[in-house]
Amino acid sequence: MMRRSRRSCNNGNGGESGGFTPRVIPTLDKPGRVTNQLVYMKEKVVEGLLEHADAWPFSKPVDPVKLNLADYDLIIRHPMDLGTVKKRLENRFYFSASECMEDLQKVFQNCYDYNSPEQEVFLMAKTLEIHMNSLLGGMPKEEAEVKLMETEQVHDPEDAKVRVEKPMTFVEKMCLYQNIKKLTSDELQGVVKIIGQEPRSLTELVPDKEIEIELDALSISTLRELETYVGSCRNEKLKRPFYKVVEPKAVIKAELEQKRDHFVKKLKKINEQLKKLDEA
Repeated sequence: MMRRSRRSCNNGNGGESGGFTPRVIPTLDKPGRVTNQLVYMKEKVVEGLLEHADAWPFSKPVDPVKLNLADYDLIIRHPMDLGTVKKRLENRFYFSASECMEDLQKVFQNCYDYNSPEQEVFLMAKTLEIHMNSLLGGMPKEEAEVKLMETEQVHDPEDAKVRVEKPMTFVEKMCLYQNIKKLTSDELQGVVKIIGQEPRSLTELVPDKEIEIELDALSISTLRELETYVGSCRNEKLKRPFYKVVEPKAVIKAELEQKRDHFVKKLKKINEQLKKLDEA
């Protein structure tokens, strides 16, 4: 304990020049997104924490070389700080609010692991953590993906405007289904790529190498992305590729009703013709 008592206001989080600096830009194989909860985390929680009087030891990565923390890397394996969390939120690093919460909790846990309970910075972390929990009380209960306006700049949180992704209507889904059926084999590769992040929408390969695309299983954001992609593709009429699109249930019902009405009218016409023959 004497070894730790010599430390002064160290948050126990990542080094800026002498230690490991956490990544703040998402990788291509693990893209992030924007959700209503992540927007709240950025604008209310993290900003609220940074404005707190006890936040300054946690606002940026610790430099273990500058602070002469020779045992830093042995104790803190996963450094984190509020400034890094803020940058990750601005760069759409996270896929869900739970990932952001893990980083925030890591900020405090690192401090508890590295410092002694009697130290001032330990008590500051406890105070700040309590403040964080109070800020989280106003976060939306259900997480939903949102999209930024095209003119929005990612690094301009003050002017950021978001809109909730609206569910696809029956008419929109039916149009999407019909347009997907018109795509060429090469264009359908793009469809498969878009929905590749949703394993539930693709079944396993069947013997004839046919892939079923279940539109009803896709998320709102994926459906909207498909709508944009399909709209940009050519509408050339080529032979059907080895892909089968599973019609949404509502589409199947509508088509059946349409066929029924057609047969009813046709039967009525035939009955009228037979009646005329009998009268003759």
